Amino acid sequence: MWPSLNSSIPLLCVDNIYDYYGIFLNRYGDTQEAKDFYQNLGTRFMFYGGQPKLVVCQQSVVLYDYLKKHLGLEGEIFVISDTLAGSTVEKIIHCPTAIERIVTFSGRQKQLQLISFAGTSDIWDLAQYLEEKFGITVFLPEIPSQENLWISHYLKTKRGFRSITATTFDPKEKALPEGFTCLDEQEMLSAIKWFLSQNRDCIVKPDRGLEGREILTFNANTSYKEDEIRVIFDVQKHLFAQDPIIVEQRIHNGSNNTLSPSAEYYIPPKGQGDPLFTYLVNQVFHKNVRFVGNIISKKQFSAPWCRSLFEKGDRLTKKVQELGYVGYMDIDCIVDENNNVYFVEINPRRTGGTHIHEIAVQLFGENYTQEVTLISNSNLQVQGIENFEQLYAQTIDLLYVPHQKKQGIIITEANLLSSYGKISALSIGKDEHEAAKYLAQFQERILLKDAA
Repeated sequence: MWPSLNSSIPLLCVDNIYDYYGIFLNRYGDTQEAKDFYQNLGTRFMFYGGQPKLVVCQQSVVLYDYLKKHLGLEGEIFVISDTLAGSTVEKIIHCPTAIERIVTFSGRQKQLQLISFAGTSDIWDLAQYLEEKFGITVFLPEIPSQENLWISHYLKTKRGFRSITATTFDPKEKALPEGFTCLDEQEMLSAIKWFLSQNRDCIVKPDRGLEGREILTFNANTSYKEDEIRVIFDVQKHLFAQDPIIVEQRIHNGSNNTLSPSAEYYIPPKGQGDPLFTYLVNQVFHKNVRFVGNIISKKQFSAPWCRSLFEKGDRLTKKVQELGYVGYMDIDCIVDENNNVYFVEINPRRTGGTHIHEIAVQLFGENYTQEVTLISNSNLQVQGIENFEQLYAQTIDLLYVPHQKKQGIIITEANLLSSYGKISALSIGKDEHEAAKYLAQFQERILLKDAA
C-alpha cells in the first residue's frame, strides 16, 4: 500500500520545505506570497503514510484536532520554531527537547524511517547525527544516496529535466515541447522572437520555478516590439535571478483550458525493483498558468492520451533510476489537440497530489478510483469567517464523515485562514460532476454575504 514504507518501524516526518525551496523563495522577499507557500504545505505530513508518525515542522497545524478526531489520522506534531525560515534540520539538532522526543519515538529497537518533503543533504545530516550520537538505525527510503543527491537537484531544474528527457527519447517521439535554454536576457529575446516569427506561441520560465507563479506567455497573434517584451519580463525578472531561462513552444489542446495530466511514481534504489506508478491526476490551473489543485478520476485511465503517457513515463522513470535517483517523483505533461503527450517538468519529491492520494487510499483502499472522484483546490478564498471553529460550524453538513458516506469535503489546510482568508480542501464524489457540485457548495458557504 505504501511502496516506500515499513509499517513496523516508527515513522519520522521532517518538514524541510524551506531547505528545498528557500533559495528560490528568497527572491520573493518578505511577502505574503512567500508566507502563503510555506504555510500551505506543513499540514500535508499528517496525511502521509497511513500509520502513527512524529511530524517535526516549523509551524503549528491549525487542523490538527480536526484531522485526528474527525478523520482519525494518526500523528503527533512537534513545532520546532516560530519562524518560517532557516534549516529545519539545523533547528532540530540544536533543540534538546526535539532530540529527546525523537529518541523516545524510536522505541526500544532504536529504529526510525525518516521521510521529508524532498531529499536534501540536511536529511542525510540528521540521519547520521541520530545514528552517531544515539545509536538509532535510520532508514531513508525516499532519498538518493549522498553521492547521488546531485541527480535530485539536477532533475528539479528545467535544463536538467530537458537534458535527461532528450537523451531518453528520439526527437521524432516529441517527448518535449521544442525549446531553448538561454543563458541571458538577450538570448531569451532572440528565442521569443524566433517562435513568434513562426507564428507559434511560447512561454518563458526560469530554470527553477514554483507552481508556475513566474511563467510568462507570448502569443503569436500579438505584435510585440522588443522593448515591450523587455517591459513584460522586467516585472518578473527578480524571480529569474541569474538562472538560465527556458523559452519553449506553448502547447495547445484545442480548448480554452490546459489539459495537463501528471503521473507520480515511487523510484526504489537501482536493483530493488522497477519504478512503481502511484496515481494519475489532471492538474487544475488558475488562468492556465498557476497550479491550484488536482482531479483524480477513473475516466482519466481511458483517455486517448493515457497509454502514451504511461509508456513514456515508464521509460523516463527507469532512466532516472539508472542515474541513481530514489524517492517519489511526478512527471507533469501537456496534451495537444491530437492527444500527443509532452513532458514539461519533473518534480523529484512528494508533490501536490501525494497527500490527496494517500488519504484516499486510507479511506477507500488502493482501488479508490473505482468508487470515488477527487477534486482538490489549494486556493479557496474565505470571507467573513475568522477561525477554524467558525469554518467548521459553517460547513459541518458538507464535510466528509468516515464510514458514513462517500461524498463530502475534507478541509486539508487552514493555517492561512485567520491571517489571509485562504484555505485548501478536497471534494469527494461518486464522479466528477458530484465532486464539483460539493466543491461549489462549499465555496459558496465560506463566502458569507453579510461580511464587512
